Amino acid sequence: PYTTPFWKRRLSPAIFENDHVIIVDKPALWLSTPGRDPKTDERPVLGLKLQEQLQRQIFPIHRLDLEVTGIIM
Repeated sequence: PYTTPFWKRRLSPAIFENDHVIIVDKPALWLSTPGRDPKTDERPVLGLKLQEQLQRQIFPIHRLDLEVTGIIM
């Protein structure tokens, strides 16, 4: 159900970012954080993608369901 272009999609620019906080719009059908078995789960993960783009570790303070889009810190 997920295709390669979906995986490689770049996230929208941050809504707000400083040295301590980043706020972004989570796309629908993306996990907020890795699933129970990240080695076999092929769904895209917002937290991991942000870490890759920012090249630093992040610590999400909340999650949103897979199906919804919305603001996440």
